[in-house]
Amino acid sequence: MNEESEVGSVCLRLRQGDMFSLDRIPVTGASFEECPEGVAIISQTCDIVLSNRPNVIVAKVVQLPVTEAKQATEGYRPRYVGLPDGGDRLFVDLEHIHAVSKKALVDKTFVHAIKHGDAAGVRRFSFLVGRRFSRFAFPDAITYWFDPLRQTIEDKYSNPSSPLGRVLSHVVELRVQADDWNAPQASVTLHIIVSSGGLPEVGDEHVLPETGLARWLRPNGTLSKNSSAIAERLSPRDGTKPSNWDAYHLWNALGEALAEECTPKAKFMSKPGVRGAISTISGQVWSEDVFSLSLYRDTELLDLDHLSVPLASPELSKG
Repeated sequence: MNEESEVGSVCLRLRQGDMFSLDRIPVTGASFEECPEGVAIISQTCDIVLSNRPNVIVAKVVQLPVTEAKQATEGYRPRYVGLPDGGDRLFVDLEHIHAVSKKALVDKTFVHAIKHGDAAGVRRFSFLVGRRFSRFAFPDAITYWFDPLRQTIEDKYSNPSSPLGRVLSHVVELRVQADDWNAPQASVTLHIIVSSGGLPEVGDEHVLPETGLARWLRPNGTLSKNSSAIAERLSPRDGTKPSNWDAYHLWNALGEALAEECTPKAKFMSKPGVRGAISTISGQVWSEDVFSLSLYRDTELLDLDHLSVPLASPELSKG
């Protein structure tokens, strides 16, 4: 068998997500990036098997710490994409990608890091790889407004058994919407999307919150409780649950509280454009079953990278 035929034969057995024992990849401006866990193919399967495509795109495989692995698994770290059958806490690191010749893979050992029959896993891997390169780039001034949410979301992972951790475990995505992100005084909506079955079932006839809950939430007519306090009422430590209507009002209050957290820290207010970047932020809670496709198209995903102030900020080292 000639070399070309051998390459073609090997590639017919490969698919997106397969892991290889390639121990390093070249990096422009440096010599090589060491890859002790190997690499994974991120090219689409249809491109891998075509004989007129001489290269495949690979990314470094890394093993993440437990907390970061959980964040990545739940979609809050788009840099990393999970390999469910590749090994314990192994992820593709999309910060380290490179084109390699298919010939370089012929004598390497490989494993299917996503099982052949796992159609949902194949689809999710492909979606998450693509998402990394299609994420919306928020203006820096806007990013400072979202930064306070970072601690709240990270608390979900550092203290998952807390009331806030338990409540946020039902949140599958945070998405934000504005008519024009680059215009000053933007009016923003924070959409909190909850997993199917995570929100209480209530009737069509709207019921106002009972007097005690209304007074607790808004003693002076405006929301006075933060997200942690509301979560404590939604998911108390003793396990008692509020009524469906109370839970409904508490979830809506939680959405409002999370939106109110989106205010830049005082030390960032003097940075150019930050103070006037946003005029209002409101929060709205949805079940993933009813969040419409049109809204999905009009909104942008927030992840933990989006929720951090720009890395160039000198204030980062000041705490």
